[in-house]
Amino acid sequence: MSTVSKAGTVGEPGDINARRRALDPSHSFIVQAPAGSGKTELLIQRYLVLLSLANEPEEIAAITFTRKAAAEMKNRVLQALEEARAKRPDGEGGDLPAHQRLTRRHALAALDRERVRGWDLAHNASRLRIQTIDALCASLTRQMPVLSAFGAQPESIDDARALFREASLATLGLLDEEDASAGDVALFLEHLDNNLVAAGELITAMLARRDHWLRNLSGAGERESLEDGLRAVRAAARALAASLLPFVHGMSGVIYLAGAVALGGPFLYYAMRLYISYSDALARQTFRYSITYLSALFAVLLLDHYL
Repeated sequence: MSTVSKAGTVGEPGDINARRRALDPSHSFIVQAPAGSGKTELLIQRYLVLLSLANEPEEIAAITFTRKAAAEMKNRVLQALEEARAKRPDGEGGDLPAHQRLTRRHALAALDRERVRGWDLAHNASRLRIQTIDALCASLTRQMPVLSAFGAQPESIDDARALFREASLATLGLLDEEDASAGDVALFLEHLDNNLVAAGELITAMLARRDHWLRNLSGAGERESLEDGLRAVRAAARALAASLLPFVHGMSGVIYLAGAVALGGPFLYYAMRLYISYSDALARQTFRYSITYLSALFAVLLLDHYL
């Protein structure tokens, strides 16, 4: 949590006011905290707050990345509701720690809403939409079969290599069609000596790692940006190789070699970042470091000479 406030009462965590503020459903929040600090319980509390205000449980979408995390969060929400239902005569649980009392209070409010709306979540837990991103997308496509253009009900799979291979074959098949990308496919195959097997394997491997490069294809001038980045990598590699020549020819010693490698590493790092994700701001940052690099390299050369 980015804001830390004084505790309201004895036994409350020091950031209790920030935690309560994060439960305000009229505002959005980004919660940043180390492991074990109670982020999951805060999410559950916010979910319970929303549940106490919703007309139907399906109006609330809680999204996680893994099925394990989704199952854990759903179980904890149901557990909070069950404990509040079982301990309702005790009110908000005055003997509980502060964070659990807060959970109990919002669980009781959610139970009041459940009773008014007739949800019966104890027997209809599936109405709680706590799911992965994949599950949410699948549910949306099932609701719009015509717009999604799927021939059957979509499903998520853990191993998509077969689909990647199918996509690679479809891409290579564009060569025989009147497609705008046919020329690009032909050029790609020319670089591989028309080896279709190798081309298919490369495309399949790229698709499996598409999160590494897909973001670079969003701009209109991506080719120019990628070429600029590649030129930067080549220039950095040449500069690093040239900086080692004084040592190779016996004009400097180990001190210079260590300095040249240490200074050249960050330069090559900046160049790789330019290639992976080019931006004008990063290009200016790389240029500023190049000036520092040359000045420091000259200083190391003098230091090596006079020591």
